[in-house]
This record gives sequence, C-alpha cells and structure tokens, in this order.
Amino acid sequence: MLCESCGLRTANVALEQSINGKKRSIRLCSQCAAKAGFSSLFQNAGLKLYPSSLENQIGSFFSNLNNTGTQESRCPVCNSNISTIATKGKIGCANCYSHFNASLLPSIHRIHGNTNHVGKVPKSAGPRLRIRSELASLKKDLDLAIEEQRFEEAATIRDKINEIKRGEDLE
Repeated sequence: MLCESCGLRTANVALEQSINGKKRSIRLCSQCAAKAGFSSLFQNAGLKLYPSSLENQIGSFFSNLNNTGTQESRCPVCNSNISTIATKGKIGCANCYSHFNASLLPSIHRIHGNTNHVGKVPKSAGPRLRIRSELASLKKDLDLAIEEQRFEEAATIRDKINEIKRGEDLE
C-alpha cells in the first residue's frame, strides 16, 4: 500500500483516530509521518518510529519504572520483580498489578490515557459494574447535598447507599 500523503513510498505507519465513535485511519510512509510530526509523538512516548518488535515497543513504555528500595520487591505469587516487568514489558500475573501498583500506574496511564476500564465488559460483570457506578454517582450526590447543606436529602441518599451496600455485600 502506498503512502496516502505522497503516493510514492510504501506506507509503513498506520494511524487510527476515533472521534465520537467515528474511526478514521491514515497510512503514511516514514518521511511523511515525520513531516506531519508523528515521529515526535512516538519519541515522546518512548518509542522509535519503527520498533523492531512488539515486545520492544511495549517494554519501552515500562522503561522508566523505578524501584525505591535497595532490595527488589518480588510478587509473592509469580516471583516477578519490577526490573523484569520493565525489561520484558509483560506483567507476571494478576497479583502484580496490586503488588506493584504505585510503580505501574504512571506507565499504564501513559499507555492507555486512563487507569480505569471504560470499554466493553462481559455480560456477567455488567450488573456488578452498574451497581458500583450507581454507588459512585450516589456518593457524589451525597457530597454535593452535604456541601449545599441539604441534610434531609443527604440522609435519604445515605440510606439508599447503605441499602445497596447491604444488598450486594459491597462494604
């Protein structure tokens, strides 16, 4: 496929943009991508414009992970350490996310732009997530009602929150 900008060279950079659910993709050669300023985007993210492998590309996102202690902490489940995660760009197990939380969050935020899941979820997880979302919304409403000194409304919201928590064992 040829570059959509110059039409002369082979396109080796694919960019996708999603705005309000509408996807747009463009394919450029390395020279046109550099002219358009996309090479600086990759460099700011810690990537080369054309990484040699996916593992190198992912690993570069974790290259700034640091370990605060002199003795490296290890995950109690899989025995991974933060240096291994930074080198390979792969998390050892699900427990590593909570064990290395403070070190991983900045890199995860830089990669995904967020640290909370906002995409699709399995149907089986839907009801529980809806309840959590409703609780978060009610807590915001409660804080606002208290701030505005609407205490009767705040008491009603508090009771609703407690009822939901009792029904779902979400303390």
